[in-house]
Amino acid sequence: MRHVTDVLALKGADGRHPVVGIDWWTFTDKTVGGERTNFGLVTTHDNAYDGREARVQKGADSLGRPIGKEDRDFGDFLTGVTSVNREVELILRREAANGRK
Repeated sequence: MRHVTDVLALKGADGRHPVVGIDWWTFTDKTVGGERTNFGLVTTHDNAYDGREARVQKGADSLGRPIGKEDRDFGDFLTGVTSVNREVELILRREAANGRK
């Protein structure tokens, strides 16, 4: 969170804020070119990194769709991402209301 808000607070010598946005994650993990990193919001098995779906144990979500069957259990990444995105939205709305350039 701190990194994102620090970037949003950057200001040029002319008083303008040069940051338009931050592109950090992809929707799903990368698997091409030998790259097997957890860089997405969901796994290659389409399990969300929400602390419930991305896990070893197989199961079903509330709609009956299969979840689990991962190599290991992963924690809750999405709550933090959601929180940061909400904070960014609040900052931008506040700045827009104050006439931020």
